[in-house]
Amino acid sequence: MTSHAPKDRPAADAPVLHEGTPAALIAVDGFRAAKASSGQTVTFVLAEDISVRGKVLAKAGDVASGEVAQVSEAKASGEPMSVALDRVTLHAGSVTVPLRGNQVRGSVDPMQYKELPESGKVEVTLFVAQNVSFPESQ
Repeated sequence: MTSHAPKDRPAADAPVLHEGTPAALIAVDGFRAAKASSGQTVTFVLAEDISVRGKVLAKAGDVASGEVAQVSEAKASGEPMSVALDRVTLHAGSVTVPLRGNQVRGSVDPMQYKELPESGKVEVTLFVAQNVSFPESQ
C-alpha cells in the first residue's frame, strides 16, 4: 500500500464541455447580417467565459472563426434575414471546440443573432457541437 496520490487524475475527472452548451460570440471583422454573403469568412470573440464545475474552460476574448454557408432574405418586411454558418470552431487555449447554430443536433431553426446598437457589431449564440474534453492543466 502506498500513501502517494497519483499525479494525474483519471480521464473521467477531466473537465468536459458538453454538447449543446451555449457560446455567445461577437463578430469582430465587420460582419453585418444584412451584408453577409455565402463563402464569407467570419471571425468572432467569445463574449463571456464558459465554465464547468467552477473551472473556466473558454475565456472571454477567445477567438472563433467560421464561414457563411447560406443567406436567405427576410420572408416578410420587418423580419430579419436568415444567416447560416458552417465549420465554426472556437479556440479555447489548446483545445478546438466545434460549434453549430442550434442547441439540438439536426435542428434547422435559424441562427439567433442580434446587432449591438452601441457598436454596430453582431452577437450570435452558437452551441457546442459535441462533447469536448479539456486537459486538467488548462
